[in-house]
Amino acid sequence: MGEGTCGGNCPIGGSIAIDGTSKRFMGAGSGTVIAQNTTKVNCTQTIYTFSDQAVRLAVTFTAPKLLDEFDAVSRPVNCVTFDVVSLTSTSHSVQIVFNAAGGWVVGSATGGSQTIDFGNVDATPVSRHI
Repeated sequence: MGEGTCGGNCPIGGSIAIDGTSKRFMGAGSGTVIAQNTTKVNCTQTIYTFSDQAVRLAVTFTAPKLLDEFDAVSRPVNCVTFDVVSLTSTSHSVQIVFNAAGGWVVGSATGGSQTIDFGNVDATPVSRHI
């Protein structure tokens, strides 16, 4: 994913841990994959939904662009939101990990001489029971 968008291979990936069991919803890798149910493409959004027996995950990519704002249209900016809903009568512990290569930010697979910091690797993941 990402060929041509950033001038090379700029991987993007995501996984969801549900009650301690990790499943991949985006990108290459090993392990269990959560089933993709739908893809909905709108003018400024693309929404992907995934589910297993415990939860439904919606991943929404939004391009905040209005055609009357030419400066904004030229920016390669997208927002990503995650929505998780329990499909059972019990709560679940959920953690989402989303990874994007630096080329998505700087517009090239090598990134040139720019350094991109996507966050602290040692940070505690945000976790919430749903």
